[in-house]
Amino acid sequence: MKLISALLFLGFFSQAQGQYMFDEKFMTTAVLVDYKNGDFGSASFLADSLHVFLVTARHVIYIVDSTGKRTNKLHGDTAFVTTYSDNIGTDRQHKLTIDLKNLDRSGLIFSDSTRDVAVLWLADNHNGGIDYNDYVNTNESRHLSVVQMSQIARAADVKYGMDIFFLGYPKSLRIITNQLELNKPLLTRGIIAGKNSINQTIILNAQVHHGNSGGPVWGAFPNEFKVIGIVTELIPFESEIFQNAKQVPNVGVFNNSDFSVVQPIDHIMALLDLVRKKAH
Repeated sequence: MKLISALLFLGFFSQAQGQYMFDEKFMTTAVLVDYKNGDFGSASFLADSLHVFLVTARHVIYIVDSTGKRTNKLHGDTAFVTTYSDNIGTDRQHKLTIDLKNLDRSGLIFSDSTRDVAVLWLADNHNGGIDYNDYVNTNESRHLSVVQMSQIARAADVKYGMDIFFLGYPKSLRIITNQLELNKPLLTRGIIAGKNSINQTIILNAQVHHGNSGGPVWGAFPNEFKVIGIVTELIPFESEIFQNAKQVPNVGVFNNSDFSVVQPIDHIMALLDLVRKKAH
């Protein structure tokens, strides 16, 4: 196991003429998860005083079948994780190779059977450094950008109309443009559009694409940004099809609306409670 020092990300907040400004290090909290079969998603690192976790959507780790049913089948035995150590404008990447198969067998992947969240216990904090477990291989980078517990906000603190910013790797956009650097995250801005009290989710007025799932959502609180949850799905709308000026019954085309779903950080905290019980 390797011991490396951690660069704990400190949020930078300023506001000029109604525009929020970000230090580029803000972007380094986004993590890309890749698989050999071409599947991909987004994630982030979260740390408490004792542990370091990879936080993402459950469906980024486990396959959802053609009927929409959650399974316990991994996308692959190995996940390849990429993030930036200090500055998104450079090519200094931090890479982890995670043995998901054995991490899962060892009970170090925690997920919710009903909610689209997952937490992977990757390392422990020791004297300001990160001691990875046996299922993680890493390059020699000595910095890792993580979200700290002081940088999260519960769903009860999230207000309607609040500005939000989410980070992720929507690599699916590569099929329609060559303007994107697929190995770098994109930042999307929106607002809190609603809260679903039955599903206990948050609704954003912001469009997501395949690959954004699992990425961190930052809320703009007074004088600071805090992570309120992770992106998990888009909300589609149905377009009616007409032929010869007549609607074709029961036929439609589902498109991406300007709304999306967030699993609040509260559900992730519930999984961390399970980690702490296992640790002790």
